[in-house]
Amino acid sequence: VSASGLPEQLLRAWQRSPQYTGGRGKSNNDDPNQSPLEKRLESLLCFLKGEVEGEQRILLASESFGLRSVVSNGGNKNPDGNRQRHMQKTFEQKVQAFTFERKKELIMKKKGCFRRLVTGHQAKRCPARLQCVICAKSHVTSMCSELPAHKQNSCKSNEKREPEKTGTEFGEPALANYSCSHVFLQTLCVQVNGGSSVREVRALIDTGSQRSYILASTALDLGCTSKGKERIIHSLFGGAETMQNHNCYHINVSKDDYYCNVKVLDQPSICNTVSHIFYGPWINELEEVGIRLSDTSGSDPIELLIGADFAGKLYTGRRHILKNGLVAVETTLGWALMGQVPTSKPDTSTTNVQSFKDWIRNETGISQDSSLHLFCDASKNAYAAVVFLKVCHQGEVHVNLLLAKTRVAPLRGMTIPRLELLAATIGARLYASVKESLNFEGKSFFWSDSSTILCWIGGSEEWAPFVGNRVKEIGSLTDCKSWRHVPGELNPADLPSKGCSGLQLLEARW
Repeated sequence: VSASGLPEQLLRAWQRSPQYTGGRGKSNNDDPNQSPLEKRLESLLCFLKGEVEGEQRILLASESFGLRSVVSNGGNKNPDGNRQRHMQKTFEQKVQAFTFERKKELIMKKKGCFRRLVTGHQAKRCPARLQCVICAKSHVTSMCSELPAHKQNSCKSNEKREPEKTGTEFGEPALANYSCSHVFLQTLCVQVNGGSSVREVRALIDTGSQRSYILASTALDLGCTSKGKERIIHSLFGGAETMQNHNCYHINVSKDDYYCNVKVLDQPSICNTVSHIFYGPWINELEEVGIRLSDTSGSDPIELLIGADFAGKLYTGRRHILKNGLVAVETTLGWALMGQVPTSKPDTSTTNVQSFKDWIRNETGISQDSSLHLFCDASKNAYAAVVFLKVCHQGEVHVNLLLAKTRVAPLRGMTIPRLELLAATIGARLYASVKESLNFEGKSFFWSDSSTILCWIGGSEEWAPFVGNRVKEIGSLTDCKSWRHVPGELNPADLPSKGCSGLQLLEARW
């Protein structure tokens, strides 16, 4: 009766086990005092105990390695869980074939997890520790937006939404990089012989292309004879790939006394508009060294692209680096210029210095009676230095502010005398810069309201490293005998060292 209540699979397993006596009343532990039914019941209990212990060991091992248990306890006792796992697997397989946007839409509709591409929980509550092999973020690789397939599908969907356009904007894929008018590419003007006619065309040397190409219209005009067809897969930016059939031609490219045969493939459009080498100071600099460029005028398209399959045979190894950074390289077909085109902005630093010198001489009337005055001061919040120019002209005295600098005091505690010494140090550097810029040869005076730093600067004792190093620098930039004392209320450097409001600045004598 007890055995009849067991599931069929478990009952068959018991009958195959060594504990099963088959009703013969024999077992491994034969006891003459036990009846046959007791022996059979004991063997059944031993079998069930072994099965339970085995299931527990399997479950423990599965949980330790993070695996899901695939063995059910005595048969299929959890049909709902099996149905849910089957639905989950079906959902994963269904979503994998969709685009990235469609995946996001379906997961949002199912209120699922964006990280693992599963249902039942959201991404913010996902316990899994994942890392994408492409972008290293926490999600499965199939949900990475950087996948080339996702990008390509995105581009295709955008093209379907936009109306069809004409012109070179949506023409054939460019084999050379698009270049703006501020970068010179290696362009040349060469003679091309297709067999029936000869014509001068613009050529572009692009070592980023594995093959050489010619415009299909140019090949037709030159009467080139096809030597066969080749099927090429073009890999573009973003991982997109396009497959095209090309006619293969053999053309003769020449320049002056040099001739060469090049194997090219036809292409409806090679690249967008590439500017010629327009006029600039680089033209004159190249002519001074005897270098002449061939592609300096016109607006014809690029009709011949010389790729890496042949470009290496053209370079002679000579090059010339211009002062503005452009580089001219020599090929057997002539010289080519490349690089970032320098801007036409003037050197503002030189212009400003010269304008400042002119203002000093014209407006203030700088003369031998002029003198520079440096003021320095410090507070617990900041320290500053100010340079003034005093001019005596025709009995009148003019004072003008030339330069000032303020620095915030260090956060760590520092005494006021040390801050005053820092102010004198930056003041000495400020004075040296002004004197060198103006080529000033007049008298100079240095003022401070701190008697301590005046003692340090004017003394000959050996000070501590902090004081000694700065006193030595001040002495090398200024005349120690020209340092003088000024009362604090008359020190103009007191304003930037302590700070003031806008109204106080307007009312000040600065």
